[in-house]
Amino acid sequence: MPDIRTWPSPHVTHIGLVLERVRQQAGIEPTALADVMGVDDAYMASVLKGISFPPRRFILRYARSCGADARVLMKIWEDERERRLPSTDNPHDGGHASSAETAGRSNE
Repeated sequence: MPDIRTWPSPHVTHIGLVLERVRQQAGIEPTALADVMGVDDAYMASVLKGISFPPRRFILRYARSCGADARVLMKIWEDERERRLPSTDNPHDGGHASSAETAGRSNE
């Protein structure tokens, strides 16, 4: 059974975990990657740790810098971005509609 203390926090971005794995597979050090991309080392670290959610342009440059498939990374980024955007459909759900609620609305 996995040790739940090693599971990512619910506040950690999924894209950050994916980007960290891509970086490892590419064999590029975070500081070198930050230099190639023209971003601050601290910002790169916060993205890779899942603390910061990067913009679309960052993902495209990241994919190019690591030799990764930009379409795959963008799909992951877009999916997470959609989940992060508050829903305004139901004021009682705290701004977040469940996928079941959303699916149900499409049939109405």
